[in-house]
Amino acid sequence: STLHADNLRTALVTTILLSLIIAIIAGLWLASRISTPIRQLAENVRRRINGSSKASLIVHGNIEINRLSSHFELLLKRNQTKTQRVSELLKELQERQFAIDQHSIVLVTNAAGIISYANDHFCQLSGYSREDLIDQNHEILNSDEHDDSFFEDMYRTLRRRKVWKGDICNRNKNGDIYWINSTIVPKLDEQGKIATIVSISTDISRVKQDQLELEQSAARATAANEAKDQFMANISHEIRTPMNGIIGMLG
Repeated sequence: STLHADNLRTALVTTILLSLIIAIIAGLWLASRISTPIRQLAENVRRRINGSSKASLIVHGNIEINRLSSHFELLLKRNQTKTQRVSELLKELQERQFAIDQHSIVLVTNAAGIISYANDHFCQLSGYSREDLIDQNHEILNSDEHDDSFFEDMYRTLRRRKVWKGDICNRNKNGDIYWINSTIVPKLDEQGKIATIVSISTDISRVKQDQLELEQSAARATAANEAKDQFMANISHEIRTPMNGIIGMLG
C-alpha cells in the first residue's frame, strides 16, 4: 500500500514536471513565432526609414502580424509619397527664388524694419555686404528724399495687410542716391500679425535720371521760349517807337 502510494506520487510529480516542460517549450516556441516576425518587421522598418527600398515590410507570421506589417507598408508608402511631394515643392520654391534673385532686388525685414535677408542684387546696388545689412534697421538706406508722410502711408498700407507699390529713393554706402520701383508684401504669422515684410524691386535709377534730364530740358526750352518772346517784344517796341514818330510827321 505504501509502495503503491509512493508510485502514485512519483507518477503525479513526473506528470506535472513533464507538463511544465511541455508548457515552457510551447511558450518559447509560441514566443519565437511572435517575436521573430516582429523583430524582423522592426528591423525592416528601420532600414526603410534610413532609405533602403529593398527592405520589405511583408513578413510571415500569424494573421495579426501579417495585418500589422501590411499597415506599416501602407503607412510608409503614404509617407514616402508625401515626402516626395514636399521635396518637389521645396525644389520648385528654390527654383522660383533663384529666378527672382536673378532678376530682382530682394530685401526682407521683420515688422520693426530689421533686415533679415538681402540678395546679391540688393548688395551690389546698395554697396553694402550682406554682413553689413543683416540685423540692421532699413533706415541705414534712408536718403532723406521722402518726408515722414511717405513712410507713414507705406506702413499704414502694410498694417492693413495690403500690398504697397511705389518708387523709393535710397542712399548707397558711398552716399549716392538710387531709385527702385518696389512691391512690398507683408507676410503674416498664425495670429494674423505681420511677421516679415518682403520687398521685391527693380532699379529705375536710369529712368529717373532720364526723367530729370527731360524735365531740365523742358525747363530750359520754356525759359528760352520766354526769353525769345521777351526779345521779340523788345524789338517790336523799338521798331514801333520811331515808326510812330515818322507816321506822325507824315500826317
